[in-house]
Amino acid sequence: MAQGDPITATEHNNLRGVILPIVNKYGRTPTSADVVGGSTPGVSDTVTEQQYINLFKDAQACYVHQTNTVSTDALITQFAEDTLIEYSDISDLNLIASDITAFSPSFSQDFPTASFSQATLLTSLGVSTASTRNGSTNPWSTRIRHRVTVTFSSTTAFNAFFNAGGMLKWDGSLTGGTSGTVTSKDGDWARILNLAGEIQIGINFGLTFPTFRTISANGNGTGSEVALTSVSTNTSQDGGTLIYTIAGGYSGVYTENEFELGLAVDNTSNPTALTIEARFNDDDGGAAFEIDENVTGLLTSTFYTFTPDSEFTISATTYPAIQQTAPIGTVNSNL
Repeated sequence: MAQGDPITATEHNNLRGVILPIVNKYGRTPTSADVVGGSTPGVSDTVTEQQYINLFKDAQACYVHQTNTVSTDALITQFAEDTLIEYSDISDLNLIASDITAFSPSFSQDFPTASFSQATLLTSLGVSTASTRNGSTNPWSTRIRHRVTVTFSSTTAFNAFFNAGGMLKWDGSLTGGTSGTVTSKDGDWARILNLAGEIQIGINFGLTFPTFRTISANGNGTGSEVALTSVSTNTSQDGGTLIYTIAGGYSGVYTENEFELGLAVDNTSNPTALTIEARFNDDDGGAAFEIDENVTGLLTSTFYTFTPDSEFTISATTYPAIQQTAPIGTVNSNL
């Protein structure tokens, strides 16, 4: 077919068949639709400018979400005056389609951060699920927990969130008390949580999907890679699968202190919810003649959503790319 010839419905629909699986995987509602053509190419069997624009938006949305840049292989301006879409136009769009299907991230972290919005995990009423414990008024020297359930609107939404690179995150801190003294118990917990930093729960795309990958953004502690089918369904205290741990201890003191994250799922076949538990294990019982000091600083534990939220601008017009609604949180237990 010559570059200036009009394309047929079949050619449009074949290209849409390449793009649509990526669009669906990322949870985007398609703007394009299959075209029904007549029996005469260029007359009754044609593809209009608007039909091509809709397909272009779907392809460009995926490309932008993957790269944080607008592809110049095909632009709205190059066919804005056309009444029928020519073969050269669909050839250009095919270049974008090839790019988005070739995109093969190893981990959720391979998507550009600009394609996401990070926010505190909120309840259905918009209230933060973060938890604090003020050790000056409520000291502790045992095990305490902060457990939340993250609920998606459906299994489809669950899959789309992680397929598009979405993550759940946690971070915490201990300040005040004697946290400025590195040899104190407060100081050890402050050090543990500072070393842990932001913990990210995403997907390892290189393994059989879905496989959860949990890492510290600081590179400290011990993360994990756990297949969904192996994640515990026990959402009670200490019932989840251990997905991250970092131990304490300063010069051989407080080595029993340990921070952990546990993960549970409501259903390993058709999941709609994850329960994540932040565990602060202060197990420094010591010998009979030792004193088990209290933690007296201010402990903060916060869960975050890292939700697909990308857009692109062409000729001063901004279009949504991959934009999802953050999942909802429920607090099961506070610190």
